[in-house]
Amino acid sequence: MLLQYNTQAFTHRKIYYQTQSRTYWMCIVQQSMLTSLQGI
Repeated sequence: MLLQYNTQAFTHRKIYYQTQSRTYWMCIVQQSMLTSLQGI
C-alpha cells in the first residue's frame, strides 16, 4: 500500500516538474523573443 502511494507520488512529482520546467522555458523564450523584437 505504502509503496504504491510512493510510486504514485513520485510520478505526479515528475509530471509536475516537467510541466514547471516547460512553462519556465516558454517564459524564457517569450522574453528573449520580446527583447529581440525591441532591439530591431
